Amino acid sequence: MMPNLSHSRQALHIRAVANEAPRIVPQEIVDENAEILVVPENQYAPGEGAPTESREYEVRFGQIYLSKPTITEADGETSILFPKESRLRNLT
Repeated sequence: MMPNLSHSRQALHIRAVANEAPRIVPQEIVDENAEILVVPENQYAPGEGAPTESREYEVRFGQIYLSKPTITEADGETSILFPKESRLRNLT
């Protein structure tokens, strides 16, 4: 039985995409979108602008740091936050 070439090409493409994914660095994504302009709109009539004055806010992102998710309790104790606990506490 001959192998289906279209399936093998598709598998090669999927592998190539999967191999490329780990090379994407979160800092590169932030650098590409370093500045965001936020213009608030009237809450009850979107598109009509703010009722009194027009404001614009510019948000700039710089160096980021990724770490394991943690939670600080009311007593000041900090611990690692696991997905199950996050769901139980409705933090997702």
